[in-house]
Amino acid sequence: MFLLQALLYLWPGLGQQPATQLVLSQRFGTMLREELPVLHAVLTQSGFYVGHLVTLWHQQCFVEILDMPDVVVYVTMGVLLGPDWLLYFMLAVLQQQGSRLQQHWLGNSSICQALMHKLDFDVQKAMPYMERLQEKWSEKITSNHLFSRQAEQQHRNRCASAGLCLFA
Repeated sequence: MFLLQALLYLWPGLGQQPATQLVLSQRFGTMLREELPVLHAVLTQSGFYVGHLVTLWHQQCFVEILDMPDVVVYVTMGVLLGPDWLLYFMLAVLQQQGSRLQQHWLGNSSICQALMHKLDFDVQKAMPYMERLQEKWSEKITSNHLFSRQAEQQHRNRCASAGLCLFA
């Protein structure tokens, strides 16, 4: 089940692109506001739209932003653990960049540029944080209809009718 769900979120071109991006952006914005309020305020006050960041990182799968082993972990987490882990991963990346982003903001530097260049990220250090996020948010996030078995089946049917039978 997670494979198709993750693929919808990792490569939204397979299905409902606007809907998947919208859900990711909305959920991420809510989580960021609650989990990292200072960083959310910095991003908001700098005029930076968080949804834009999510879309860019997500569409690129962090390629050229994180080291390739971390990119592999991002994709693998989405496939094996479920699409909600994509959000936990993005929050963990932001959490580790927090002080650096605040310095950019205080120095009137471009936060967008800081987030779109190679980032220093330690997945092992971030795992306890991501696990805590999963415990707290999993129920709320996965209750969304786009993460459901029904949505998965609807997507399979659309793919089959379009001749795109990628999944058994």
